[in-house]
Amino acid sequence: MSITGIRLLLILTIAVAIFCFNRLKCIFELENVLTGYDGTKSVTTVNTIYYVRRLNMDPKTVEVKQPTNNKSMILPGDVLFEVRMDFLPLCNYLQPEKHPELPQIGIKRLAYHFPTCLERQLGNTLGEHYGRLALASAARIPYTMTCGEGEGSYKTHHRIVSYGSSTPKLSVLALLEVDMKDPLTPIRDVSGKPYSIEDVCPGLYAPSWYNPIGIDLVSDVIRQDMWKIAEADEHENDPFEPDDAVIHLRLGDALRSYSGLHERDGLIPHQAYSNLIEQASLRMGPIQTISIVTMPFDVDAVRPGDIPVIERSKKIAHDLVNHLQEKFPAASVTIHNHREETSSRAYSRLIRAKKVSICGPATFCTFPVLANRDGIGYILNGKGYTLNPWASRAALKYENIEVFGAPTLGNKYIEDLSDHDLFVWLQHQNPNIGYISIRDSPLIRYVK
Repeated sequence: MSITGIRLLLILTIAVAIFCFNRLKCIFELENVLTGYDGTKSVTTVNTIYYVRRLNMDPKTVEVKQPTNNKSMILPGDVLFEVRMDFLPLCNYLQPEKHPELPQIGIKRLAYHFPTCLERQLGNTLGEHYGRLALASAARIPYTMTCGEGEGSYKTHHRIVSYGSSTPKLSVLALLEVDMKDPLTPIRDVSGKPYSIEDVCPGLYAPSWYNPIGIDLVSDVIRQDMWKIAEADEHENDPFEPDDAVIHLRLGDALRSYSGLHERDGLIPHQAYSNLIEQASLRMGPIQTISIVTMPFDVDAVRPGDIPVIERSKKIAHDLVNHLQEKFPAASVTIHNHREETSSRAYSRLIRAKKVSICGPATFCTFPVLANRDGIGYILNGKGYTLNPWASRAALKYENIEVFGAPTLGNKYIEDLSDHDLFVWLQHQNPNIGYISIRDSPLIRYVK
C-alpha cells in the first residue's frame, strides 16, 4: 500500500473511532450479526426491541451479550434491534399491518438500556425514557429500562460512584429502573378510550422530548416516579429542610454553542423569577427562604464542555442572588451546587419546595417541578418551544402546576455578547412581553 493509502486509512480509522465514541461505544459490545435486512431475507421472531440510545444507524438485528450489571435485561432468545433516535422505526415495527414491507417480527416487549447511569444529560434521557414508556403502554406490551455502570464508574444498588468522588451517589436513572412483566395499565383519554399507537406516534414522529403528546400521556407515572426519588433522597441522604422557593437555573451548555449555530434557548430575565415568587407569595404566604439549584463551579465536577463557561456561570448565578435579595430582603437566598449535591437531591429540593418551584428553559427541571407536592410548580411554556410543550399539556391536569411565558436568550447570542450587555439584559429586560426567542439584535425587547 502506498504512503498516501496508509494516510487515508489512518484518517478513516480516526474518524470512525471519533464517531463511535460520540455514539456511546458504537456497536463494539455487540457480537454475531444474525442477519441484515435487505428486503429479501426473513427475520426470526424477535421477543424484544432493545433500544440503544443515540445509535443513529439503519435498522439491523444482532445478537447481544448478556449485560453483566443486570441479568434480567436480556432474556434467552432476545435479539437486539437497532433503531434511530426518533419514534419512526419503533412505530413502524409496532404497526405491522400498516407496514407489510417490513419483516413481521412479532414484538413482545420494549426494552431500553442506557449504557451508563451517569446523569450528564438527565432531562433529555428522561424524555426518551418516558416517551418509550408511553409507546409501550399504547402498544400493550411490557417495558423494561435499565442503565449500566459507564466508563470510569461503578454501580452499587441505586448508587453510582463517579467523577473521582469516593462517595456513592444516588442515581436518578438507577432509581427509575423498571422491568415490567405485564403491560402498563392502558392510559385513557377524557372519554375513557385507551390511547393507541396512533395517538403516541403523531405527525412527524419527533423525538420523544419534542413530542407534544407522548410524554404527557404518562404524566401521572412521572409524578409518582419523582415522589419516589424524593423519598429515596430523604431516607438515604442527609436530611435537609425544604425551602419556600426553589429555582432551577440552567447554566453551562446554555451559555455556549457547540455547532456555531443557535441550538437552544438559554436564559430568562431575573425579573421573571422574582415575579413568579411574588405571585406565589400572594397565594401561599411570605417567602422566607429561596434556593437556587444549578451546576457546580468546580472544574473537576462538571462536563468538559462546561469548563470554559464556569466563571461566567458563577457570575450569572451570583447576580441572580443579588437580584432576589434586593426583591425579597427578608428572605435568605442560597445557591446549592456543591460537587456532592446529587441530581436526586436537586430533584428533591424542587419537588419538596414548600411554596413554589420554578423551571425555566431546561429539560432537567421539568419532571420534578411537574411533581411539586406542597406548593406551586411553574414551568416555562414557549410557543413552539422545543423542550416543554408536552409539559403545558400535563399542567392542565394538575391544579398546582402552571406554565408561564418569558423572553429567552439563545445560546449562540449569549456566547457572542459581552458580560456588560448580557447583564444589562438579565437585569433590565421586561419579562412581561411573554415568550420570544431572542437570537439577534435588538437585545432589549419592549411590550408592544
